[in-house]
Amino acid sequence: MRKINLFFLFLWLGALCSCQKDEVATDAMLSVSPARFNLLFYDTVLQITVAANVDYEVVPERKVAWLTELPVIREGENRIHSFRVEANEEGVDRSLNIRFRSKDGELDRSVFVGQTCHNYTYIPADFDDSNWEKEVETIFTDAECSGLRTGISTAQVKTMQNAFLRTIAQSMLDGTYQQQFRVQDYEAWQTLETLNKQMKTWFPYNPLENPTGIYFEANKEVIILVGDTQNEEIKLKVVHDYSLNQRKATEYALKPGINKVTVTEPGLGYIQYYTDNYKDRKPVKVHVAGGKVNGYFDKSKHTAQEWATLLDATVCDYFDMIGERINLAFKVKSLRQYCGDGKALLDNYDEIVDYEQELMGLKKYQKQPKNKMFARTVEVGEGLHADTWGAALAEDCMWDLADPDQTHDGGLWAIAHELGHVNQIVPGLKWVSTAEVTNNVYSICLQYKYHPDEPLLETSQSDDGNGESIPGGCFNHFLTSGVVEGKLWPLQEDAFVKLCPLWQLMLYYRMAPTASWYKPDWYGDVAEIVRNTDETGMSHGQLQLNFMRNVCDVVGEDLTEFFSKVGMLKPINERIDDYGYTWLTITQDECDELKKYASQYPKPISPVVYYLTANSLEAFEKQLPVKGMYGAGVFKVNSLRCKVLSGSWENAVVFETYKGETLTHVAMGHLQREGTAGAEASRQCAGKDPDPHHGRLRVRRRPDRQPGGAAGTGHRHPRGAASCAAHQASERWCLLH
Repeated sequence: MRKINLFFLFLWLGALCSCQKDEVATDAMLSVSPARFNLLFYDTVLQITVAANVDYEVVPERKVAWLTELPVIREGENRIHSFRVEANEEGVDRSLNIRFRSKDGELDRSVFVGQTCHNYTYIPADFDDSNWEKEVETIFTDAECSGLRTGISTAQVKTMQNAFLRTIAQSMLDGTYQQQFRVQDYEAWQTLETLNKQMKTWFPYNPLENPTGIYFEANKEVIILVGDTQNEEIKLKVVHDYSLNQRKATEYALKPGINKVTVTEPGLGYIQYYTDNYKDRKPVKVHVAGGKVNGYFDKSKHTAQEWATLLDATVCDYFDMIGERINLAFKVKSLRQYCGDGKALLDNYDEIVDYEQELMGLKKYQKQPKNKMFARTVEVGEGLHADTWGAALAEDCMWDLADPDQTHDGGLWAIAHELGHVNQIVPGLKWVSTAEVTNNVYSICLQYKYHPDEPLLETSQSDDGNGESIPGGCFNHFLTSGVVEGKLWPLQEDAFVKLCPLWQLMLYYRMAPTASWYKPDWYGDVAEIVRNTDETGMSHGQLQLNFMRNVCDVVGEDLTEFFSKVGMLKPINERIDDYGYTWLTITQDECDELKKYASQYPKPISPVVYYLTANSLEAFEKQLPVKGMYGAGVFKVNSLRCKVLSGSWENAVVFETYKGETLTHVAMGHLQREGTAGAEASRQCAGKDPDPHHGRLRVRRRPDRQPGGAAGTGHRHPRGAASCAAHQASERWCLLH
């Protein structure tokens, strides 16, 4: 009986506690903090913390142009309401109340916002530094006035005689001074000219390191306090225009101590701190006491959650973003429209730069620079280009270039292409005819990295050289005009056609990790040779020959047959237009000399690397046999063309078209990668035959043979790879039509 009583007592107490809890939960709560702001005249952003368990609305007592509400941030169970307050240039003090009111009207809280007018000169034309040192020493932590000493009171600040210092001190005391951007430690960066020479890049890296986040108005005086410069030259650079044709900036020399600067034209500011002693130099503290805070986003300091707040607080039409490998200056309008996550955007751009630098061999050889790359928005109609300021990205393309979801997708090629121009290594990897080719090595490798099932050259709709627009047309054009017809590689008009053999080398040596010939760093190794070679006075013909020689050296194979087939190792004496006319001359003797030199190495295992595509990479890498039935999958389209269902021929690399014993056309074996639906992999491959009655489509293979040359060792697979499989040999089949 005793146990039963205790049991019921427990239930009763539990019910009682439950009732009391429900009663507490019904108590309405709405609190705001702080309840009052006493602001000085300059622009600022104030934040109000709200704790509430009721629905509420924010209602300023009246609409004013100088107060703008920013997006709300959640911080645990609280909400942070931010408001931008414009600088008070009206000549009179102003104020208003911001009301936070529950939806039922029972709870009503007010926050007072008062702002003084510009009744004393914050940045005076007759700037007076009287009592400067004494008041700085008494009130502030250092000569740059970066913070207040511990225990400083309002009474002490009011007694200050220097109006300028009093203004700063009072705002710091109130917690409204935007020290995050006004007071910063700026790092030293390597001189661009020196870095450019070391890396041998076409364009220099970032000329706008150290963004201040401060917007300067025209003909306004500012005071800039500068710490110890360690005898280095420090400048304020104000950019007025980022566009191609109107690119414009002014610079103002800064010295340690007090600098009074009159900015002649409006723009965002950057602290120029470039020195060849950058490794030994400490950051310089700079306090920009003037201008308007525009802010920036630094992914090492700011969170993704802070992105919207910072972006909405801008006062300029441009916004700086600081990444690990790149800085961006994009139009605010585009960022608000397309970029919901600035950190994700910077992460993507950083990855692109990092990958390009890895391809260049900079990571392998521990030469990755501290300096960052730079990209900025330019005006509509200026297109995409690269120049001495880095990559220029037109505003009407920003839907692809400012959207984090697109920068590794639809915008990837363009970004890598323009940054690739900056990273082109000159002249050794950018000789005449390659200005729009070797930069695309970065683009196509990045495209393959993120979209291996959609290799661009193999899938994009383009002219196959016969007036037919087909998927993979660039590659078919290259195979026929270059390999079959023997057109000189530098004379290929289409940059994408010209890219094909460089892509084949990338596929063969970098993208086949299980192959015995796998050398993923080959391009970076070639780049390192170029960086360490004095190319002064070399002709463009010598540069092209050196490239081929260097490739043979780093892969340890005789690739002269490949280079001959693709039209690179052939005599030429042509005046070529590549952003200006330049002669490219290679003699037969020079070709013969390179062939003799390369003969010290064995031939590659596949003798037909010039037939390789991303679609057939697996057949090459695993040396797969071709499988198919005589006559299968071949259809006559008309008197000039036939169609082959490539899925009918497993591991087929290409299809060759013959007229008699003469090879006339070559087409890729697959539109799609291995493992995808083969039924859609049909293609017109015969080309235009002047006498179709004698046309034959062959799947041709020859017995294995030993490599020639001085080495005379190593297994070499047959030319059968040329037509059907990457390596296997057997008999010869002919498909007549």
